[in-house]
Amino acid sequence: MKASPEIVREAARWTALLDTDGVPRRQRAAFEAWCAQNPLHRQVFEHMRAFGQRIETMGASERRVLTRLDRVRQRRRARQRNTLLSVAALAAAGWWASQNFSLRQFWPDYQTAHGERRTLALDDGSAVVLDADSAVSIDLGTDARRVDLFHGRLFTTVARDPRRPFVVETAEGTATALGTAFAVTRGEAGTEVEVTESRVRACPARQGECLDLEVGERALINDTGVSRLPSAQRALSWTTGWLEVDDRPLLEVLAELNRYSRRSIRIDSSLLANLRITGSYPLDDSERALAALAVHLDLEIEATPDGTLLLKPRRP
Repeated sequence: MKASPEIVREAARWTALLDTDGVPRRQRAAFEAWCAQNPLHRQVFEHMRAFGQRIETMGASERRVLTRLDRVRQRRRARQRNTLLSVAALAAAGWWASQNFSLRQFWPDYQTAHGERRTLALDDGSAVVLDADSAVSIDLGTDARRVDLFHGRLFTTVARDPRRPFVVETAEGTATALGTAFAVTRGEAGTEVEVTESRVRACPARQGECLDLEVGERALINDTGVSRLPSAQRALSWTTGWLEVDDRPLLEVLAELNRYSRRSIRIDSSLLANLRITGSYPLDDSERALAALAVHLDLEIEATPDGTLLLKPRRP
């Protein structure tokens, strides 16, 4: 159930009021009575309070985003001189921001660094593997289990719970488990979904019909809807630290290696962009992987003054 504007405003008022010192007992009793009226009341209140705690740990850039947000929402109103009302307005703005996918990315629950993989064991028995440079937030609610993937990619094995669907959401759409295991990747073209066990329902956020995917099937979700992709063998090998590719463009392979490499890898000739690769390469030793690529393609590697590793045609 979604909170109404009235509930949000009242929760914001209570958030501001109970954050002050010396709250009278009668006011705390009134707050508990309000919470008892509807389970959603306490849920919204707790969400706002958690949001306030996150504000305290935000960096400067994230704080600036919320400051701009609050100014936009308040610019047509007279300046509030009452401290309680000002705090309540910020809490309400924070609630609105927490419901907006594009803003939630500023405070993910979990994120991995460059070259890092991480496995998350969830309380419901499910597991999520995050690839390098990925960020997610996780909400194991009473009605649904939701994973927001802001950037990067993940692979999840889902514990069965018919009462609570397991949904991975991105800015482009959702992937809902109808089985146990699948992967979701956010790329430049949109969101890719790949099924390894049972079935997954892929749905666009804006327009178009959903698509049910079987084992081995892949789909792309973007602004135009959901479309099927060719199957990609060994595409999930990254979960074990290997990049296994089957006739993929060299540029795509280098993009994968750059997720793990401490030094930037690029090519110096547009002619090389047409090359395609098949093979297995270690992600955790990207320079060794690059050396193997160079041997396979009869290329050479040049280290530039800025530290970049340049893949180029071998001199005659």
